[in-house]
Amino acid sequence: MYDEEGDSSMNDELAWFTEGMDWMKSELLDNEKWAYYDGDDKIIFTSYGRVGNIKKKQWRIIQYQGSVLTTVVKQGGISVSKIVRNEWGIDIDYDTLPDEVKKTINARSYLNQLQQRKDRKNGTKAG
Repeated sequence: MYDEEGDSSMNDELAWFTEGMDWMKSELLDNEKWAYYDGDDKIIFTSYGRVGNIKKKQWRIIQYQGSVLTTVVKQGGISVSKIVRNEWGIDIDYDTLPDEVKKTINARSYLNQLQQRKDRKNGTKAG
């Protein structure tokens, strides 16, 4: 039996998924790997520490805290650094990430710490 309504919703599901995968693939940088987060077909993470929602076609803001990349997924905080290390054995170093990736990272705290170290070394005071 043909279910027109069911077919329509299946096509909608397939459409967002196909569009999202096309978006994600066009956004990936050279040698950047990706995997689904925790079995969720909407959330992906990459070997550069990016986390994206393929249904919304957007990257999540990542926080750089100390030496760890973190974000919120499904109302819970996660360590992106740990997930990347567990998936690919890669330890993410903010200073070596491509500029395109750094745009999605809030590293204000880290950059302030670097400036303070530089100021102490030079004998100046941040102001």
